[in-house]
Amino acid sequence: MPVTRFDVTLRRPLAGFPAYEELKGRLHFAIDPKHAANVRITDVALAPRDAAGRVTWDSDVSILLPVDRAQCSGRVLLDVVNRGNTVAVPNFNRATRPAFGPGSDPNPPIDVGDAFLMTRAGS
Repeated sequence: MPVTRFDVTLRRPLAGFPAYEELKGRLHFAIDPKHAANVRITDVALAPRDAAGRVTWDSDVSILLPVDRAQCSGRVLLDVVNRGNTVAVPNFNRATRPAFGPGSDPNPPIDVGDAFLMTRAGS
């Protein structure tokens, strides 16, 4: 799925692990619904299209990455969330999950726990 734009709305150091930062924002996507790789997507032919004939959508994203990009291994751990409830960092790092509810902070600090994942980024 080709990303057409990334609008960064928040950039901050990761509390407790300053060699990392969090980027939050919206990813924008566009696909050609007639392309062979996309025709299998359920109801893609019925989706609204932009002026170029592409189906477009966007998604929230939070990315944790080393401040020094040379420290990156090139690997990605994708955490597909449900209702904002992240799983990977709390589970791998033995950390607490933020509690989301009415009136809660939409950008709570990330608890890095024992930083298991962060210490293996260059591995």
